[in-house]
Amino acid sequence: MSGFLRTRWARFTVLFAAVGVVLFLTPKVPRDQTLHVDLGRGSPHVRELIIRWVAAEKGGKTGSRSANIEDWTDEATFRYETGAPRVVEQTARLSDGDYVVEIEASGGGRQSTVMRYDVTLASGRATTIDASSLALGLDSGGADARAAKGDLDEDGGS
Repeated sequence: MSGFLRTRWARFTVLFAAVGVVLFLTPKVPRDQTLHVDLGRGSPHVRELIIRWVAAEKGGKTGSRSANIEDWTDEATFRYETGAPRVVEQTARLSDGDYVVEIEASGGGRQSTVMRYDVTLASGRATTIDASSLALGLDSGGADARAAKGDLDEDGGS
């Protein structure tokens, strides 16, 4: 094999390896991820909203809604004088992948509700979380949220 062909193959091999490295690392590169939290018709009752997130492998994808997560990656807090908008948008710099998102909503008093959601973030699209039952929990002392989840019997008792 001539020196010219060896040089050409060496360049091709280096280029091929570089492309492989880029393709392998691209999904792990943090990028802007948009999360929409849909509070539904209960949004006027929300005075404070806290959104926390952690990668699923750290938070435990299996049973993550009940897992004891103490080390959240980050959080965002929103406060509203006259109630939250129906959809709250949060943009965070995260890699694509599976995450556990915890949302805590508080009403005008000391009342608050917390729910966890398993979400998959992918660049190029917004992820929407239906948190309407969370916001309804602040209305009517939580009865509307339990009814939405089917936790109430006919007369409104538990």
